[in-house]
Amino acid sequence: MKTIATRLLCLACSALVAGVIAGCSKNDTAAPAPAPSASGAPAPSTAAASPSVSASTAATTPPPPCTAEAPFVIDKGARADTGLTAVEIENGKQVGVGYAVGEGIPRVALVDDTGAVTKADPDWSHVKDQEPKKDATMVRHVMRVTPLGLLKSGKMRVGMDLKDAYPEKGKGSYLRCGPAEVEPVISDDSAAQFDDPTEDDVAKLTYGTDDTDGATVDFRDCRTFGDVKRSYVLASQVRREGPGDDHNLLYQWFVDELPGKGLIKDAIIDKRVVKPTADHKYPIAEHFISPVAIQMGDLGFLITSRDGGNIVFAKRNSKLEKTGAAMAMWLGAAAGMPSLDVSNGQVYVLTTEFQKTDLYGVLFAATATPQKPQKVDLQDPSPPTEGARESASIDVAANGDVAVAFVDGKAPARKARMTVMGSDLKQKLPGVFDVSPADATVQEARVVSLASGKYLVTYLRSDGQIHGQLVSCKY
Repeated sequence: MKTIATRLLCLACSALVAGVIAGCSKNDTAAPAPAPSASGAPAPSTAAASPSVSASTAATTPPPPCTAEAPFVIDKGARADTGLTAVEIENGKQVGVGYAVGEGIPRVALVDDTGAVTKADPDWSHVKDQEPKKDATMVRHVMRVTPLGLLKSGKMRVGMDLKDAYPEKGKGSYLRCGPAEVEPVISDDSAAQFDDPTEDDVAKLTYGTDDTDGATVDFRDCRTFGDVKRSYVLASQVRREGPGDDHNLLYQWFVDELPGKGLIKDAIIDKRVVKPTADHKYPIAEHFISPVAIQMGDLGFLITSRDGGNIVFAKRNSKLEKTGAAMAMWLGAAAGMPSLDVSNGQVYVLTTEFQKTDLYGVLFAATATPQKPQKVDLQDPSPPTEGARESASIDVAANGDVAVAFVDGKAPARKARMTVMGSDLKQKLPGVFDVSPADATVQEARVVSLASGKYLVTYLRSDGQIHGQLVSCKY
C-alpha cells in the first residue's frame, strides 16, 4: 500500500470526540456530542430518549458506520500553498506528513498508529544555505514538501519544490525541484517571458531545442518523487516551437533525475503545440501541471498530470525509460489532481472534476494500458449541495480494502469525509462518513490505512492547523 509517493489507534469516549457510539458512558448533566452519520445527521445519543422520541424509533436507528476519535493537533501555522503530503515511513511504522511554515521552512511530522506525533528534522541544507531568495521583495511559494525517508544522519530527506516570484506580475521568478539537501534536479531563473505573451513577444525570443543551447525556456511546474536512495522530478516547460516565422508555443512534459542542467535519455514524456489566435495572443491554459507518480515495483513507474482539463497517463520502466506513448483522457469536466495507489499488481486511480461533486475512479493491471476513470457510484445521502468535491486521496489496506477521503462543500462548511471500497472499487461502507468536526473548515485531506485496521485522516484547516483523526469503521 503506497499513496502518492507511497502510503502515505482505544476508542475515545469524551465530549471532544467527534463521534460517540452506544456503549460509552455519559456525563450525568450533559449528553456527549452526537457523532455525524453517513447522511450527516446526528447519531442517536446514549441518553434516555425524550418524550417526543419513541423508544422503538431510537432502537431501530442504525449507528453511524464509523467512529472518529478526538482530533489531535499535528502542527499550527501550515502554509495553504504547500498543503500536505502523507508518505509511509520505515515500512509503515509511521506516516510522515510534509508541509511548510513561515517564509518557506519545510517540516515533517511523524504520526504512529496511536496518534502520537513527533517531529523529524528535515535536511534542507542546500536550499537554506545556497538558494536564498535572489531579491528581498520576492515571495517564496513552496509547492510541496515530500518526505523521502530517513538519512543515515538521522535527518529526514525531503523533496522541496518551490517558486520565488516578484509581487509584480511578469517581472520574473526562480523555480527549483528536487531533494532539498543537494543541487536541484530542475531549476529555472525565468524572466517570465511566457506569463502572458503576444505573438510579437514570442517572435523576439531566442529559438533552440533546450536551455543548454541558448533557447529561451520557462519551466512552469515541477514535483519531486522517490525515496531516500533515489529521487526524480516531473516538470513542465514552455518555449518557442521553431525558428523564423514559427511563433507557436511548445509545452513539454519532462522526467529527470540528474541534478543540474543535464537530462536523462528520453526525458520528454509528452508535448503540446499552442498556436496564436486571431488577436495574436495565446489561449490561457496550463499544460502538464500537478503531476503525480507511483512506483509499480519492477514494472517501473506510472505518472499522471493535468493538461488543459485532461488527465494524462504515461508509463516509464525502472530506468525511467519510455515504454509507450502518453495518453490524454477527458472526463467530461476538467480533472482535479489525481491520487494513485498500487496493490497486488493492480493500479488504482481516483480523481475529482473541477468545481463538480462527482468522484471518478478506475483500476487496471499494472502491466496493462491505463484506462479512463469512470464515475464512481457512491451511496451518499448527503452529498455537497454547494461548492465542490476536491482533494481526493486513496490508500489500499493490507486486506485489499480501499480507503477513500476527500473534501466536500463550500467554506465555511468544507469538511473532510471518507468511505471504504472493496478491491473492485465498489463501495463497502454504507454511506460516506463525516470525519472532521463541524467547526473545522478544511482545505485538503489525506487518508492512510493503518495496520491496526483503523484509518488515519490528516487534514489542513483554513486557520493553518493540521489535525489528525483516527477512524474505525464497521461494514
